[in-house]
Amino acid sequence: MSKKLFVLVFFTCLSTLVGTLSSTLLTFPTLLTLPRAHAVPIHEKFRPIVQTHLPDVKLCYKTSLGKNPDSIGKVVVDWTVNDTGIVTVASIDKMKTTLKNADLQECILAKIKNWNFPPAKRGSVLTASYPFEFNKSN
Repeated sequence: MSKKLFVLVFFTCLSTLVGTLSSTLLTFPTLLTLPRAHAVPIHEKFRPIVQTHLPDVKLCYKTSLGKNPDSIGKVVVDWTVNDTGIVTVASIDKMKTTLKNADLQECILAKIKNWNFPPAKRGSVLTASYPFEFNKSN
């Protein structure tokens, strides 16, 4: 094999190897996330379910007004739905929540944990974040 041909073959193989390694390294963190979470905007999959259950959330708010009549603000809830449509994790986003009422937050979390959503793809999960806005006209 001539020296020029050897150099050409060597660099072609090296470039293919580097390309394969770089694409593998770029996707490696994704491979470690099992099951993979797919962030879905609330309006695509979950909004109809949330809208159906808003009366339950409003009842939580009205009940909490008895103890805290000045409760006004926002409670942001994050949750994860598995491939059977069941909420596996629900939590309050404390950084985005402005209405710091533990009873109200616990009531909303309890409600959401019992809702059924469209299932994620098999072996994965869907995540959502939803801001519930409260004022005395709710």
